[in-house]
Amino acid sequence: MDIATIKTGDIFHYDSYTSHDGKTHHHKCRVLFVGSESIFYDAWWEDINKWTFVPVRKRLAYYRFPVAILDKLTNLAFNGFEPIDEKSLGKLFLNSPEVLLRTTKEMISKNESDETTIEVHSDMIAFIPIGPKGGAQKALFLDSKSLTKAKLLKNVLEHQNLDFIETDKIVLHRVGLDAGVPSYIIKTA
Repeated sequence: MDIATIKTGDIFHYDSYTSHDGKTHHHKCRVLFVGSESIFYDAWWEDINKWTFVPVRKRLAYYRFPVAILDKLTNLAFNGFEPIDEKSLGKLFLNSPEVLLRTTKEMISKNESDETTIEVHSDMIAFIPIGPKGGAQKALFLDSKSLTKAKLLKNVLEHQNLDFIETDKIVLHRVGLDAGVPSYIIKTA
């Protein structure tokens, strides 16, 4: 499968088996955007005859498929297209990057200033710290008009205890929306 050919609005279907009810479930999905690591998608709810994310709510967490496993899904079929209206496209901030920051605990402890500008296609972003038990905490809203890696790291370190992060790698990745702006959280797995 060529990831480069997948675009916003493409429809795909896949089946999944759940052992708790012994059933195979058919899923209809619509691509929101393709990132470097995941395909972010919306799901169709047959029972209520609507998409999960459109119309857009102010707070949501996108569904995603890791790009690495797409070729392994034998029951995945792309067939169809359903555009997302312009108003919803604007509210979903689909141009905001999937990964906002990649670093390590070691690099953070060295406290090297990196004044590289981070472009997020939104005037604000939400950073959602992780608590000691792995749960999401109250979002921190950051002005992103002149956001640099150094400013982002400073804010992350003020609000996130890195002792709760089990790996050395720190990856701030896209979750969805919080208060209508792109939201990011530290990837823990």
